[in-house]
Amino acid sequence: QLWHGYPLKNILLNCKEDSRPFKSKFLNSIYFHCYKMRIAISYNYLITSHSLLGTMLVHSFGFQDGRKVKHLGTPSLDAAYREMLNNKNVEVGETCKVLYLPTWRHDVTIIDDALNDLNNVVKKIGKVSIDVKLHPFDMGKIETHTLENINILENDVGDMIRFMNLYDCLITDYSSCCFEFYPLKKPIIFYTPDIEEYVSSRGVSIDFSKLIGTNNLTLDAHALEEKIKLIANGERERFIFDFSNYVGDSSDSMERIYVAFS
Repeated sequence: QLWHGYPLKNILLNCKEDSRPFKSKFLNSIYFHCYKMRIAISYNYLITSHSLLGTMLVHSFGFQDGRKVKHLGTPSLDAAYREMLNNKNVEVGETCKVLYLPTWRHDVTIIDDALNDLNNVVKKIGKVSIDVKLHPFDMGKIETHTLENINILENDVGDMIRFMNLYDCLITDYSSCCFEFYPLKKPIIFYTPDIEEYVSSRGVSIDFSKLIGTNNLTLDAHALEEKIKLIANGERERFIFDFSNYVGDSSDSMERIYVAFS
């Protein structure tokens, strides 16, 4: 299992919704044991890095740092670093191209609201284009025909890293795509108006206020509009993050994996 980035939200064995879905402790105990066995049977190896989030990923699979865990970095981050180096001199055009990548939700109401907020932002400030790539599980659940100012991408985008590098700014919430976007050294906006509810129900693997700073949480449509406006006007640096202390080193990850398994 190579995974994509590092999960911000709790997943697998670390997530109650996934591994302990019943009200009965007895049923949860049986289900958790079977779920853990299914994961162990499904994967021979987990590839990750020596890092805080890499360790959390290992725990979510129920593995120990032993035969099944290979600390060879994350190929998607390796690809992102290479993409940044190959395109580091590309300048921002007159129109700021923004990509919105929300994580999957049981209740899509918050995404529906966010799409309407973004639609209004483009209408108000101009010189911004916003493309939206919904999680495959959310496609078809959200009414989008009234969103005249933003573009909903329905087709497969192919290489995700190269696709993300087409944009000047990323807007996301609890998606691991932020870790694949940060090596590109471009602005990221975390639009999380439901953070208290989400953390309480789903849970996150790391405190957001430590990861990005409390001031960088975007909790309402007005704050979202102001940040997009700043980035569109060239104020980018304050929205560029360095997550290397959390994700570790993935340089030459693809070569290291090839050598390890060849």
